[in-house]
Amino acid sequence: MADRKKRFVSDKIAALLFSVLTLLLMLDFLSPHLLKNITNLHKILIYLVIFILPVAIYIRANRYKRKTALKLKFVKIKYLPFIFLFGISTSVICALINVGIAALADGLWDFSAASSTVQFVSQNPFITVLTCVFMPAVCEELLLRGLALSEYEKYGVTVSVIMTSIVFSLFHASLLTIPSLFIAGVFYAVITHLFKSVYPAIICHCINNALAVYISLNSDYIAYLLSDVIFAIITVLVLLTVLYLTLRLTENVIDDLGDKKRLKTNTKKLVYGDPLKSVFIWLFFAVSITAAVIRITNFNLPFN
Repeated sequence: MADRKKRFVSDKIAALLFSVLTLLLMLDFLSPHLLKNITNLHKILIYLVIFILPVAIYIRANRYKRKTALKLKFVKIKYLPFIFLFGISTSVICALINVGIAALADGLWDFSAASSTVQFVSQNPFITVLTCVFMPAVCEELLLRGLALSEYEKYGVTVSVIMTSIVFSLFHASLLTIPSLFIAGVFYAVITHLFKSVYPAIICHCINNALAVYISLNSDYIAYLLSDVIFAIITVLVLLTVLYLTLRLTENVIDDLGDKKRLKTNTKKLVYGDPLKSVFIWLFFAVSITAAVIRITNFNLPFN
């Protein structure tokens, strides 16, 4: 009976994830063609509704407490320096992975940072920051590191981290960013488990998005700066220092929280195969990968 109950939980959360992804992809693919008159404001409102409404219905239908289900627990201000350093370190690691993959691709595909499933185009800096930095971070973290992580925790910490990280890496429908997004997902899930709060992951996600947008908009200038050997060496030393400080602060934060078992998994609760038995999670994988292939190969769709 317990196993069937867990299976039911995985079906429900996978169905929610599949629904949100499908709606986002429909908005992204259809708006330039069938919804030609749609403005950025309309797109933003639809984007928010796609995230907020299904999550609200899911929480209400299961009679969950909103703060508990979404991990809306405030974090003490004294931990903010660590959270910012953690976010910067995660962003740097992901950026390096993306640069490496772009180099391996060797210009075969158009590589750009995927900050959101839905692509927003605007010359307005405020709209760019809102739609590429803050909005995706808040919405995706509340869905994935909030609700989805809470549901998959029923199978154990390890399963929750792996499942939400896989989903996050495929959520953007971008093949080239899957490795970096998976790593980012692991970091975001770990810091969420550490603080039992979704807010640190939101901050780290915003930092990552901001760095991705900056690199994307200033790629030529950054390449010019890095062509200077001395500047490149100084940059590497600074990044190594940031990573070192992050690791040291991580140890201090874990000790300060007074519960070193927070990141350990109760192996008795692990049911590795069960979440993958849900047909909806496989539909999610299929739709995401198909959308990524369509984007990367520029297939001619019927409504193009």
